[in-house]
Amino acid sequence: METIIILKTWGCPCGYNQDSEPLIDTLCPRCGKFNIERITDDSKKIIVTIAGEENIDQEIIDIEDRKSKGTGFGDPDLSTKEKKNSYKKERMDEVKEAIRVTKLKEDTLS
Repeated sequence: METIIILKTWGCPCGYNQDSEPLIDTLCPRCGKFNIERITDDSKKIIVTIAGEENIDQEIIDIEDRKSKGTGFGDPDLSTKEKKNSYKKERMDEVKEAIRVTKLKEDTLS
């Protein structure tokens, strides 16, 4: 299942948003008219969606499909069950790390 994380967000009325707190009160780098401030409206915060296991299963299907059509240049070799399992484990590890890192920026005030 995909993981959805709402990030702490700072932004400007012009629509510019960032997921890191400004080091000092600073004008928006896009418009230069307003200071960047913490956003409290969830609908305006940055939302990150991180792939789940079903997305990785679909990646494998897509890779195998491209390989069968002869268009999978640069795709990993998934020609054996062991290689598929290894690829899936590697991708799941990447997903877990992405969730861990992104949760550090999660907005707990939502």
